[in-house]
Amino acid sequence: MPLPSVNFSDAKVRAVLAQVVIVFLCVGFLYYITSNAISNLQNLGVQFGFGFLNNLAGYDISFSLLEFDFSTSTHLDALVIGILNTLLVSTLGIVLATAVGLAMGLMRLSHNLLISTVAGAFIEIQRNVPLLLHILFWFFGVWLALPGIREGTEITAFDPFGLGVIYIHNRGINLPSVSFGGQGWVLAVAFGLVVASIVILRNIARRRKAATGQDFPLLTTIVASVILIPLACWVLFGIDAKWDFPTPGRFNFSGGVEVVGSLFALWIALSLYAGAFIAENIRSGILAVSEGQTEAAQALGLKRKNIVNNIILPQALRVIIPPVTGHYLNLVKNSSLAIAIGYPELVNIFVGSTLNLTGQSVEVILLTMSVYLVISLSISLLMNVYNRRMALKER
Repeated sequence: MPLPSVNFSDAKVRAVLAQVVIVFLCVGFLYYITSNAISNLQNLGVQFGFGFLNNLAGYDISFSLLEFDFSTSTHLDALVIGILNTLLVSTLGIVLATAVGLAMGLMRLSHNLLISTVAGAFIEIQRNVPLLLHILFWFFGVWLALPGIREGTEITAFDPFGLGVIYIHNRGINLPSVSFGGQGWVLAVAFGLVVASIVILRNIARRRKAATGQDFPLLTTIVASVILIPLACWVLFGIDAKWDFPTPGRFNFSGGVEVVGSLFALWIALSLYAGAFIAENIRSGILAVSEGQTEAAQALGLKRKNIVNNIILPQALRVIIPPVTGHYLNLVKNSSLAIAIGYPELVNIFVGSTLNLTGQSVEVILLTMSVYLVISLSISLLMNVYNRRMALKER
């Protein structure tokens, strides 16, 4: 059977062939520089490979979401902890940056001169000062200026509620810890049920709105499900929660858990910095909606809430979501600046400690780059899916 002929005069065929050639050249170039680097390392007596991940770490980590012991934990354990710490500060930063951006963006649009001026000054200061200086300011200028744990025999750590439950000092925050006696899976199930209930309730609200035009009490039902579902799981399965509260000792606290201050300094700096850029995106997105549509909706007697939810936001989000996605990605990557204040995220742990101890520079850098690439692509995928769902459907 003769093979089908290729029509090189077809523009689509030429475009596909050009892409194939470009991909082939890129893969060849990457293979060349990688093999060349491996050959040079071998000439220097350095073997390429990832076996070092199973070696003992030999160093300690100041803050970890998992148990880590320098005498038994490996470099792979350190890599996992670095990833989790990076995801922790990035997730907290994205949430707070979104809230700050929304608040400042709306304040910038206010007709009140004082409110709009304050929001404008905040945005300009945050955007025009390097992020590293923000991080250093919040850590050295704010957090380290807090009182220490003790001064002589007197406890000087700040107790915000006066109940001996939470202590804030220049090293961090001491919080109560809780253990569930091996029944933590119940809380995981409860969390899954809460997420499923929110999705179901949103679909019910959307269908009711489309069918009858009536609003569904979505916020009230979501709050009720967030409270009642975990409470029901708690009662049905009889979870035995044991609380451990921080207790001031002679030189330190015992019990509870201590969260390092560098986490909070980094979190605030990243959130405010990214929030300033997001605020401008939100402001521009709202201004992109024609005022004529708002005036027409007001002339029809629609309430302000319905105008915002059904007219302004659906159109503004088409302008807001793409640039905000870029700021989310920048926030994750900028978390690597935490090495300046000692927060143990991925770069600080893996590039700073593991690389120095093992000398496996190429492998460490490749793994670190791969982790950031996976995180960034995951965020982009989620935001693109959300952007497609929020896009206006043309009929």
